[in-house]
Amino acid sequence: MPVQAVVVDIDGTMTDYGRLLDFAGVAAIRRVERKGIPVLAATGNVAPVTKAFTNFVGLSGPAVCENGGVVYDNAFQRRKILASRKRADRAVRFLRRKGFDAQYIPSDPWRVSEVALELNLDTDDVRDALKNWDLTVVSTRFALHLMEPGLDKIHGLKHALRFLDGRPPPLKNILAIGDSNNDVGLLRGCGRSGAPSNSTEAVKAAAGFLSRRKHGSGVKDVLEHYGVL
Repeated sequence: MPVQAVVVDIDGTMTDYGRLLDFAGVAAIRRVERKGIPVLAATGNVAPVTKAFTNFVGLSGPAVCENGGVVYDNAFQRRKILASRKRADRAVRFLRRKGFDAQYIPSDPWRVSEVALELNLDTDDVRDALKNWDLTVVSTRFALHLMEPGLDKIHGLKHALRFLDGRPPPLKNILAIGDSNNDVGLLRGCGRSGAPSNSTEAVKAAAGFLSRRKHGSGVKDVLEHYGVL
């Protein structure tokens, strides 16, 4: 079956690590949209950033934000919150009492389903400190995320697809593209997957195709490999 939808990460995938857009990827995504294939953003970032990205790039699909914790329709008029950040906030206070310098990143005021901390903390130390909390701790190149167990981008994608017009495509007919540890479940859950060369080792192991190029140029390679362009 042909690819019926594409889901792509933003930070580190469509951008470099300074969060500058790679226009090779933007041009490729726009070509996909012109072919009538909806493109969805799935990101650990917050709704305002994701809305700006989808508008400026021209995506027609719904959006998965906060690592799957909240999903929006393509107009960002309807949303579904899939988790609460209350326990994660309590965990941050616990970490501080234990001596951790746990600081929220600047986007935290817009987060509704998880928390994101600055990367000055050791991920393994945080996991060990929170071993009795039943929370997921995921490190990306941009933040350390604390979230409810079972929360990830593939979980959010399943809900976001319901915002598509008509019958949503099955996961086996969706192409997923990402670069970081929070993309692993998404890549494994979709029928087709790819990654740029700057991806983490976990992503490289999960991806069905690995480009030799970075960021948006790698996205273009993935789309070409699966015949979407």
